[in-house]
Amino acid sequence: MKAHFADGNLKIDELAEIAGISRRSLQRNLTESGSSFSQIMREARFEIACTHLDNLSMKIKDVAAALGYANSTHFSRYFRRHSGISPSQYRSQKQYDV
Repeated sequence: MKAHFADGNLKIDELAEIAGISRRSLQRNLTESGSSFSQIMREARFEIACTHLDNLSMKIKDVAAALGYANSTHFSRYFRRHSGISPSQYRSQKQYDV
C-alpha cells in the first residue's frame, strides 16, 4: 500500500487485486476485524508521514509531495488533525527525544 502513495491514492479495487481477493471480500474482512479501508489508508499515510518527517534533510513540502498532497498547507492540516500537532512541532519533539 505504502508504495502507491507517490502515484496518488490507492483505491480499494487495486488493493483487493493486489491481495488476490474480491473487493467485497476485502471489505468484509476489514469490517470483521473492526477496521475500514479508509482507516487503514489514514494510518498508513500517517506512518509514512512520520517516517519522512524523521528525515530532517527532507523538507515538509517534499514530504507533502511524496504523500500526494497538492501543497504543504493541506498536508499540515491533515497531520495536525491526525496527531494534534503540526509537522514542524513533531520534528521539534523528535529532536528533543534523541
